[in-house]
Amino acid sequence: MNKIYLHTFPIIFLILVSAICAQDLRNVKIGIVHSAKTKQLIYRQNKDFYPIQGWELFFLNRKISYTVINDEQLDDYEFDFLDVLILPSVEVLSDDAKESLQNFLNEGKGLLIFGKIGFYDKDGKKTFSNYLSELGGFSVNELNTKGKIGERHTIQYSSVLGRNIAVDKDLLILNQFQPLAVEIIGKHIIQLGKYVLDSDNEKQTENSGLILSERNKGRIVWFGFQLSQIIGNKSQENTVEKLIFNSIEWLSPFPFLMLKPLPGKYNVPVIISNIIIDTKSISITSLELYYLNNVNANFFIDAKEIDKPGNELSKFAAAGDINLFLNKNLSEEYIISTSLESLYDRLKLSSRQKYFGIKLNNTQLIQTSDESIISPFTYYLLPDNSLYTSEEKKIIGSASSFLVSKNNYQETLKSFSSFYKNAEKNGETVFINFIDQTKWGSKSIDDDLFLSISEYLKNQNAWITTYSDLIDWELSRKEVVIKTKKTYDENKFEIRVENHSQNEIKNAAVQLILPAGKFNPRLSRTNLHLEYDAQLKSYIIIIPYLQAGTKQIFDLEFGGE
Repeated sequence: MNKIYLHTFPIIFLILVSAICAQDLRNVKIGIVHSAKTKQLIYRQNKDFYPIQGWELFFLNRKISYTVINDEQLDDYEFDFLDVLILPSVEVLSDDAKESLQNFLNEGKGLLIFGKIGFYDKDGKKTFSNYLSELGGFSVNELNTKGKIGERHTIQYSSVLGRNIAVDKDLLILNQFQPLAVEIIGKHIIQLGKYVLDSDNEKQTENSGLILSERNKGRIVWFGFQLSQIIGNKSQENTVEKLIFNSIEWLSPFPFLMLKPLPGKYNVPVIISNIIIDTKSISITSLELYYLNNVNANFFIDAKEIDKPGNELSKFAAAGDINLFLNKNLSEEYIISTSLESLYDRLKLSSRQKYFGIKLNNTQLIQTSDESIISPFTYYLLPDNSLYTSEEKKIIGSASSFLVSKNNYQETLKSFSSFYKNAEKNGETVFINFIDQTKWGSKSIDDDLFLSISEYLKNQNAWITTYSDLIDWELSRKEVVIKTKKTYDENKFEIRVENHSQNEIKNAAVQLILPAGKFNPRLSRTNLHLEYDAQLKSYIIIIPYLQAGTKQIFDLEFGGE
């Protein structure tokens, strides 16, 4: 694992110059807790301990109103007028304050907790109970580490907090404090991704450092670090802002809407990948399995095959996407001496696809070759199936691969079913790699196995797609903005779904998560319909066509219980 070097500075300084406000939080009543008791009893000697400073700068710079709550107000429950309460390192809590926070949750309010909370009683004595377990249903412990420490928290783009954030974005954390991670969790807890710790004297460990919890009517978001610990650079600044805004909006009493990671009712993207070493060895009969069964494939054709006369690339293009494969035996000299631009042009002549790719079997090819050689290709695929554009921006997040060979038919199907269910549970992209492609004949691909797997995927609502379609969807959906506006009626909201991209988006699925105390949602001023998704435990609004530069406007209303 590569070390994480901390050459940048905390994001608190970047907050001063940022004025982006992608979401409207003006209607949300926000409170921030300043625990003078924590400062006085635990951090008296630490002049730098002032955890609400970063939050005040964050909200003031964005012209978002907030209220500061002190220890006495926590004790007396003088914050019930708020919608969301932020608790940054509130380590000292009295019994009265704990009861107040519980009442706050019971009323359907939201708590945004950073770092430790309730580790000490009102006199500064260490408590032996895990307060987050009582409050949120999960247990938090300090990680024992030595040497230089770096944290990396991966935010799953399919999660609530990952709305409008790049695929599986990482946050880098500066460790002034002992790292915190969740070890024991209960029901109604969502872990938002991997917590990776890198230390000189410790092996890499994975825990959860980002948690969503629903308790009774209320909600909790917990981060195992402070706002000031986030390492600030331009790529993370916008991510942090969206992360905080998404957290507050999900915790608020307003409906939370987000574009689903996949179009329509699809649950998992599936990429069927084939490496073609000899184009003439593949029979038309084998390729017909793809387009006759409406299954899209991704063919990576050996570079030496593309320039051969009579290679018939169009027969592969009829069954899916055609791309370039650079064999691991090819040297850097071969790549440089071969015009990739010429190969790229040959692929374009044989296909109408929007994006083309290059598969590298050796990561050294990227590290040692001239980047301009690869630049004509829109994306490239590394051996671990990570998909990047030519600008090295990740398109596909976590993924799992399954090799289909000519082993026992029933055992392969059973193994694949188990593999798919695990990938679906983890929200991963599925890669299916068919091997021994050079030996295809009229039946040598094992047609029955292929058809059984494709039929199984369709029954599971899997999106069997190509790289170019997946990239097109990912890039387009980032340009969709969903706005929620409160109306004169407390049970009615105006919803705007705007397509800011230059492309039409088909089957855009908007996911609706109900706020506490709101029931029986229905749509008005539109022909669109609400449909409940039991797996997502939320409602779905499918927009068949969202034209470029247009918007859909409709009302969302709620009835009684």
